Amino acid sequence: MFTLLKKDIYFCSKYIGITVVFCILSPILLVIDGDNLYQLLSFYIPMVALGVIIGKICYIEDSDEVKMFLRSLPYKRSHIIICKYLEVLILNVISILYVSIVQRILEKSSDFGYILEINLLVGAFFMFYYSIYLFLYFKKNYHTAQNTMYIVLAIIFVCVFISNRNMISKYDFTNFFNIFTVGVIYLLSLMINYISMNIVIKGEN
Repeated sequence: MFTLLKKDIYFCSKYIGITVVFCILSPILLVIDGDNLYQLLSFYIPMVALGVIIGKICYIEDSDEVKMFLRSLPYKRSHIIICKYLEVLILNVISILYVSIVQRILEKSSDFGYILEINLLVGAFFMFYYSIYLFLYFKKNYHTAQNTMYIVLAIIFVCVFISNRNMISKYDFTNFFNIFTVGVIYLLSLMINYISMNIVIKGEN
């Protein structure tokens, strides 16, 4: 498994470097801008980190030449699938920790719990997003997986529509969100990711 991770790092080393530079420069540019829009980092950092790295790896491995190379490796198809889902989790956790620490420093806020809650919620969204993305990628191909955003937007639209049709829209969720409930939401996103991975693996057998 570690060899597969190293293989992906090698394939995507240039884009990993670009992502690291972006993640370092983004907070600096926001400080220079002076508008204190540090909450933007919660979304942009994981979006770029996952989008560039995972997207590029999937794009590369979708070519016929690389597919033949992967078949020549002494690894089962299930190992390659697990590796991709593991990479999403690793990048997601790193993004959450990095953004939370940077925002804590830049905002000079003592409420680190609130910062962590926001980033965990964003992290849960991206875990859910990539559970669909990787499912479509392994079941179909890279180009089909690119339609994930439309699927997610459709799900969000349906949820908003349902909430506006019943009492959910009248409920005050302000006191609902705390580190515990947000943690549960993040764990649920991990479960969805795990279920997605297992469905893909079973489909390969």
